Amino acid sequence: MFYDFLIKRKYLAENPFAETSQDMRMQAKKRRTSRPILTEADVTKIIRATTDPRERAIILTLYKTGMRRSELVQVNLEHIFWEDRRIDIPRRKGGSAGFVYFDEECARTLRIWISVRVAKEIDTEDGKKIEPGLFTGITGKRIDEATVGKIVRRNGIKSGVGTNTTDTSKAITPHVFRYAFTTHLAKYRCHPKVIQILRGDADRTMLDRYTQFTPEQVKEEYLRTIPRLGV
Repeated sequence: MFYDFLIKRKYLAENPFAETSQDMRMQAKKRRTSRPILTEADVTKIIRATTDPRERAIILTLYKTGMRRSELVQVNLEHIFWEDRRIDIPRRKGGSAGFVYFDEECARTLRIWISVRVAKEIDTEDGKKIEPGLFTGITGKRIDEATVGKIVRRNGIKSGVGTNTTDTSKAITPHVFRYAFTTHLAKYRCHPKVIQILRGDADRTMLDRYTQFTPEQVKEEYLRTIPRLGV
């Protein structure tokens, strides 16, 4: 990578480690970080271990929508469409906007959180306004990704499902719920294209591009297959 940098800056004409660099990139692609596989019972146990409305709403939303933590912290109150049970995401991985759906369990938990949510007046380019972020901290400001990670980790350990470790193959992280979302929808035979749309993944094959679903069809397939946890 250093030699690639030198080439870009025109200090060198070619990379003497080009072949080695390519091999390293290929090996990195082959290596996949293993993560804990959560059952529906595991997810339920973690959620029931939460006593804070905000923490329960965060964890349940991660699981019910499959959002990345970077997407979760972007969400504003105005991005939630209650009648459609839809959350618009301003920027997904890759830069484009997207959307996800949520069910009645998630809606109920979000409403409880919003009823006690604190928001602070903040300075913006357009002047002062009330913090629009869905998830705020005790200061009334939008929370960050690190806070989401701490909440998930703490409740994972508290529930007994997770362990106090930095080993990514054992630790309960926000991304573990994205894995669970995907595997549980697949378990109940959600159409792969719908899972791909909800996850915000790019089209991978020509077949994907010709397999079209309307937003309403995506919603129906999602609601048919997302597990009800009884929380």
